[in-house]
Amino acid sequence: MSSGYQDEDPAVTLLGDIRQIFEERAVDRISSAALVEALLVIEDATWGEWPGVNGDRQPRKLSQGELANLLRPFHIRPRSIWPLRRTVESKSFKGYLRVDFERAWRSYCRGGGTPAQPRVIKQLRTV
Repeated sequence: MSSGYQDEDPAVTLLGDIRQIFEERAVDRISSAALVEALLVIEDATWGEWPGVNGDRQPRKLSQGELANLLRPFHIRPRSIWPLRRTVESKSFKGYLRVDFERAWRSYCRGGGTPAQPRVIKQLRTV
């Protein structure tokens, strides 16, 4: 996605890119590591050569810590999450739940919330 305008706040652009990742993967949760990895491969995005919020740093890849800092003003924070299917070997991971983004998407992204969410949750229940 990253169809943000040059003057659009990077955090708002980030919200749109994250919404696209959740929709493409059809998931309700994602690890911080997987989210950053997905952001880095978006072709027209700056996440692979992130110069910082003020654009005053040497460009480098967006980190999990910087992701968390960009999302903090929206009251979105990484949390401990368990996989959907737990086994004896299952471990929790730091990541994000789709539901935590809904309010920010409605407020800051074009198209508001995520109309595909009910379909996604149905898919997750049948998997």
